[in-house]
Amino acid sequence: MKDSINDENKAELSDLDEKILERLSEDSRKAFTKIAKELDVPDTTIHFRVKKLRDTGIIKKFSILTSIKKLGFDQQRFIRIVVGGHIVQDITIKKSKEISDNLIKKYDYNVKFLGIGEDHSIYLLLISKTIKEMENILTELKKDPDILEINVWNIKKLIKGEELLGV
Repeated sequence: MKDSINDENKAELSDLDEKILERLSEDSRKAFTKIAKELDVPDTTIHFRVKKLRDTGIIKKFSILTSIKKLGFDQQRFIRIVVGGHIVQDITIKKSKEISDNLIKKYDYNVKFLGIGEDHSIYLLLISKTIKEMENILTELKKDPDILEINVWNIKKLIKGEELLGV
């Protein structure tokens, strides 16, 4: 594999870069010397490769994961918000972006994932400490005239994705 960014702005990583990312994904505080030893390369190579991964934007930041369960966030829901009903498609696109921005602004701590689909629906992972808090957020969303429908799925047991929720 190459070590550069291709024409489509997608990274092509070397096997070494992938192995470094794998280890840092497991524990971003892992010492570079330990990674170097595991991969049987000099620690300066790890420093150089990580710097390159940061400079190219592949590694955005090193951060912590908190346990939402230990912080009392017992409610988790996947939510789909259908935006639309507009004659002009551009208005639906604009409203989806506005609603997404407002969700982040107002409920940043509760929104753990947010994206807009091809149909301009908003998909998010919402957490709260109580059912009442979750209901209040959903009730507030339902007041928006640009929101046609809200679908909610309760997450009973998380199988994969702890890094998204921090459980």
